[in-house]
Amino acid sequence: MNSLRRQKMNKRLLYCNISFDLVLADRFEARFAPAVAEATLYFLFIGSRQDIIMLDCQPGPGYFEYLESCGLELPRPLDKQNFSPELVPYAWGWNSEAVSRFHSLGLDTSFPSIEVVRLANCRSFSFKIGKKYGLGVPDALQVDSSDHLRQLLPGKGEIHKVLKPLFGNAGNGFIHFSSTQTSGELEKLVRVFFDKGPQGGILEPWLEKIYDVSARFVLDGDNTIKAWNFHQTLNNSSGNFYGIYLEPTRTRIQKWQDALYECSTIVAEELFRIGYFGPVGIDGLVFRDHNNNEALVPLLEINARHSMSSIAYHLAAKLGPDRHCLFLLGPGKKYIPLTYYTELSEKLDGLMYDEKNKCGVVMLTPLCLTFSGRQLQPRRAAFFIIANNRDDLLKMDEILRQKLQKKPHQVSYQRYLS
Repeated sequence: MNSLRRQKMNKRLLYCNISFDLVLADRFEARFAPAVAEATLYFLFIGSRQDIIMLDCQPGPGYFEYLESCGLELPRPLDKQNFSPELVPYAWGWNSEAVSRFHSLGLDTSFPSIEVVRLANCRSFSFKIGKKYGLGVPDALQVDSSDHLRQLLPGKGEIHKVLKPLFGNAGNGFIHFSSTQTSGELEKLVRVFFDKGPQGGILEPWLEKIYDVSARFVLDGDNTIKAWNFHQTLNNSSGNFYGIYLEPTRTRIQKWQDALYECSTIVAEELFRIGYFGPVGIDGLVFRDHNNNEALVPLLEINARHSMSSIAYHLAAKLGPDRHCLFLLGPGKKYIPLTYYTELSEKLDGLMYDEKNKCGVVMLTPLCLTFSGRQLQPRRAAFFIIANNRDDLLKMDEILRQKLQKKPHQVSYQRYLS
């Protein structure tokens, strides 16, 4: 437990093991390896010059120089021949793969047990807390088998339902069941879900979402909540993650602050009870109820690990303090391949980040990278946009897509910001 306190003093060895949920669910496959390797770059934005980072890919030429030209202080890539055994391990999440990587370097990983971390990240755990304290989706149910699920599928005229696996899936979205689907279509979805080998899932009635909200904090080893904050998360209707909006005054979501903090304290108590400490993210939802009023579900799920908000908050502090900030993450294949950062500058003429004014666009992912000897275009394209107000932010986002996407199109997340 002392390791969390040591992180404030010692240099860290950063490892963004974004395959965390897949490993917990025993669903990691070789085809995911390039995307997982690419994501090790994300912790560049959390570190500083005193830190070291483990990278599983090699970004293309000019990448580090470009980021440093934006005013970012970057950690140094790990040199296994010359590093200190006193480095403090700092992972996206604590699973067997992360522990093994750090142990192979002779580093101490005195963090919660893998069993505790797995329990804390299981949707069954957050579902039970939601039921116990009235924090979750009303009428949600846990399903344990395909036969159980078939009994709960919507009949004619019944409300749409959403099925979520016990672990992860924000990158792929969730399964939707509708009363308009044929019995054959419903059966196919049931088989798709259980053929992947999950131990069950959480079935929720469809809610008319207005926007997503999240809270984040660090649970210290003595059950103290630190660095608590809340923000608007951007997910589409299928549950795919697209980004994070950080607004200085939180005008739209301020009214939910007390409820989100109360939820966080309850979750912290439950996590501490099972032996977890470390970074925590809580995802919630604002929806339109039967009376056409805004209502809050403060607890959809618990992420007992880092989340993309960790990256967004660090970037905001470094590049745009007290500004409107938008962290975006989307499919790399939608963007025009570029070779040089001068091309990026030409494409985004007038939008490139200005360190003096603390406004503009920073491209977070490299133009290309090398993995296992192959040069690849990144699977994901990530950007950070900083502006003085929400309107300017949305305009910059629209121009960014017009300039860099192969087929510019409207995006669903913009309506959650307007």
